[in-house]
Amino acid sequence: MRKLLLHIMLLIFSFAAFAQDAKFEAKASKHEVKVGESFRLSYTLNSSGNNFRAPTLTDNFKVYSGPNQKSSMSFVNGKMSASLSFSYILFPIKTGEFIIEPARINVDGETVSSNAIKIKVVEKKSNTKQPSSSKQKQNNRSSGGNGQSQNLSSSDKLFLRLELSDNNVYNGESLVASYKLYNQLNIGGITGQKLPDFTGFYTDEVDIGQNFNASRQIIDGKVFEVYTLKKYVLFPQRSGKLTLKPFEIEAKVRTRSDEPVQTFFGRRYKMVEKNVPLKSNSATVNVKALPNPPPSFNGAVGDFTFTPKLDNNIVNANEAINLTLEVSGMGNINLIELIDPEFPADFEVYDPKINLSSKNTGANLRGSKTWEYLIIPRHEGEFEITVPSFTFFNPATGKYESTEEKLYQIKVNRGVGGNAQVGQSATTKRNVEQLAKDIRYIKTSDTELRTKENMLGLNIGIILGLFALPVILSAVIIAIFRRQENLKKDVVGYKKRKASRMAQRHLKRATQLIEESDKNAFYEELYRALHDYLSNKLNIATSELDFERINKTLGEQGIEESSRGKLKSVLESCQMARFAPSQTEEPQKLLSDATDVIEELEKELK
Repeated sequence: MRKLLLHIMLLIFSFAAFAQDAKFEAKASKHEVKVGESFRLSYTLNSSGNNFRAPTLTDNFKVYSGPNQKSSMSFVNGKMSASLSFSYILFPIKTGEFIIEPARINVDGETVSSNAIKIKVVEKKSNTKQPSSSKQKQNNRSSGGNGQSQNLSSSDKLFLRLELSDNNVYNGESLVASYKLYNQLNIGGITGQKLPDFTGFYTDEVDIGQNFNASRQIIDGKVFEVYTLKKYVLFPQRSGKLTLKPFEIEAKVRTRSDEPVQTFFGRRYKMVEKNVPLKSNSATVNVKALPNPPPSFNGAVGDFTFTPKLDNNIVNANEAINLTLEVSGMGNINLIELIDPEFPADFEVYDPKINLSSKNTGANLRGSKTWEYLIIPRHEGEFEITVPSFTFFNPATGKYESTEEKLYQIKVNRGVGGNAQVGQSATTKRNVEQLAKDIRYIKTSDTELRTKENMLGLNIGIILGLFALPVILSAVIIAIFRRQENLKKDVVGYKKRKASRMAQRHLKRATQLIEESDKNAFYEELYRALHDYLSNKLNIATSELDFERINKTLGEQGIEESSRGKLKSVLESCQMARFAPSQTEEPQKLLSDATDVIEELEKELK
């Protein structure tokens, strides 16, 4: 028993010692580097911690890898020790002296900061001297003379290529961008991905599977192993010349060292691993403008069918009706918006519930999108609901295709109790019954007698008021109706008012996707929440929505720089998450940050 208590006390003291004196240290493998030369930045904590927050690195450096997290814990001789580290592979992009600000991490509820790091970046010296013939021959001999030297600077054995399914498409028409790695060397892995820039495009990433669609291809008589590293279905959002920026990676290549080692059996070469930066080509897409669209066109490009459905056209007042509009087919299904049907003024109509089900086929998006309207008629009568025609542009035919306008006749009967008004009850009629024939008691109190002209006991003011009441109510209803019509005509104001409501709908859906553990769909929904909110709130067209334009517009409206910086951070995290979910922070934190940003902007924007 005494030994057990002693061990428990030692364990408690070891934990106490472990929790104290937390040290968070930053180190760089080099403090002076050349432009384009990589170095390692690491942060080490001699304890356990959480909520690591790195400083901003992308202003002066390219992040090719990181944060790469490692943790360890040991218990030796009654003492517990733990360590936690985060590392990055960075490439400087310009010369100068730069200070990498401290990183922060939480340890036992307190924030611990690292030290700052100073990095000096100098110009890369170009070697203009040509190798001598004897040295060139020596290099040739070191390659074995078989023409298979793994020359890391050569682009004919290992290269990255961007391939497009089509570079001449209509605005909104899909095309496929594939980033493929062609290889004849011994690759040990891929790190440090810098994702391509898709400004001007709506993107949807294709799942390429575990083997990266590995295949073999012969080019100029040489056999290459080909791997598809990234594949996207793209939908251009504006016409003109759009450029796809390069995709950059860092490949780990195993090759033999330059210097041989003398052994008993002669010269031998060690195998070493080197990091080789690779960069794909860029590409330009010619996006053709759509022909003059009809009024019913609202941006749908592809091949679709449109199906409206009304569940009932004969109802009582205050009973619900469901109107469902469904668009299905192949194309930019995720971006389709419908023109709202025309409802009678006496109908109470709720915002539609939108359901989207789409699948990336590898060449396009296929699926369906539905709008479910809940409608409640408040008065009896005969009414009409008009569903506008749905128009889409079919790239295969180069023409617009439209459905016919649909007209639904609705008959609304009087509600229960003979009254169509909500919350009002009506008495039912009964015949007068004679309950008894006995003589009633004679009333002995004073009785107020009224003239025949005023039998109801009402004064003239009340009578005139009753006659004027319908006129006043009619005037109020007409004023409200005209105000609503004016609000609808104010397209910019209408979009600003609905921005927050639409964002909340997307955020609610994103919360559900977290519970369903569908990360890809979650990141897409969160991106749409921010994207649609900013487009509507700032009145910026989707095709022109980039952070430079957003930042400028927010600055003009007096939004503080701190709020704009936070918005930029969230947008970058969302953009990164859509293309590389494994390298981003937890979905719940990202959702919380996005919600906070929208709430702050909603308070500050007028």
